[in-house]
Amino acid sequence: MRNTFENFMRNNGIDYFSIVPFDKCIVINESMLKRHFSGVTPKSVMIFVVPYYTGDYPERNVSLYAVPRDYHIYFKSLYASLIQELGEGGNQYIFKGYADSSPIAEVHIAAASGLGIIGDNGLLINEKHGSFIFIGEIITDYRFESYDEIKPVLMCEHCGICAAVCPSRLSKDECLSGITQKKGELTEREIELIRKSGIAWGCDLCQTVCPHNSDISLTKIDFFYQDIRSVLDVNCDIEGRAYQWRGEKCIQRNIKLLKG
Repeated sequence: MRNTFENFMRNNGIDYFSIVPFDKCIVINESMLKRHFSGVTPKSVMIFVVPYYTGDYPERNVSLYAVPRDYHIYFKSLYASLIQELGEGGNQYIFKGYADSSPIAEVHIAAASGLGIIGDNGLLINEKHGSFIFIGEIITDYRFESYDEIKPVLMCEHCGICAAVCPSRLSKDECLSGITQKKGELTEREIELIRKSGIAWGCDLCQTVCPHNSDISLTKIDFFYQDIRSVLDVNCDIEGRAYQWRGEKCIQRNIKLLKG
């Protein structure tokens, strides 16, 4: 099964992956885990990073991760194919894929798996792809014969550049990305931050200035080059985009703030 997983990753343009024991993970959502593994004990985690960087777009008003179509569409298709291959042979094991919403602390176990270091902004920073990556994992009750080494979790050099450029100095309470996703009325301070940033959805300030992102590789994954949209306007269709879940009113409010 290890060969199946590793070959699938390589064939799909993913070159950083690892297989670790589940008991080395930090569980952050016990109820989610119980729903998906009722009466069964998870034993292994196949974890990997998906690079999405397709280059910069100087005129963009949306975070780079949302320039392509919604990455959840990509993961849904990826997991459907991978789990089908892992399940060939009629085995009865459970394979559950996650990305973004997970019962485990993804960044921590990815760093412990040697897939990157953790930046002051809380993001995983990969040696080849920087922090412009999505973390994905499949949790299963299958026990592998061997696992990859668990390593000490390494942090970045704390150079302070990301904190200096961040409007909130990396405070989660005033994160610009969170503000652009906030429903309803915004405070004058929040409106000021959106207008000053020029961004209608998300924020990449801490990433674009990070020295680890200065010379990163473009993704090899075709999905992220399809249907590129780097500039949002009030008439844009949000279907199939990463910001669809928040709704048109939120997006249009932000765009109008930038225009006004």
